[in-house]
Amino acid sequence: IAAGVDSTFTVTVTGALAGKPVLVGVSVTAEAGLIITADCATNDVVTVKITNHFLVAAVDPATRTYLVSVLNQ
Repeated sequence: IAAGVDSTFTVTVTGALAGKPVLVGVSVTAEAGLIITADCATNDVVTVKITNHFLVAAVDPATRTYLVSVLNQ
């Protein structure tokens, strides 16, 4: 991921409601400079965003498994 850039991908989460809080966990600790967040803007779809906060260097993230949960309560 280039310096100062975001990378996103979507995950289908059946029953997820738009606007509800999202929790995202990862199987491998994120590399220095990477911030991983998620949100649910559309029912049943969560967008996971990985942001490289380093302003001078690209980061090549390791392969990892993501666990995404939406708090519909």
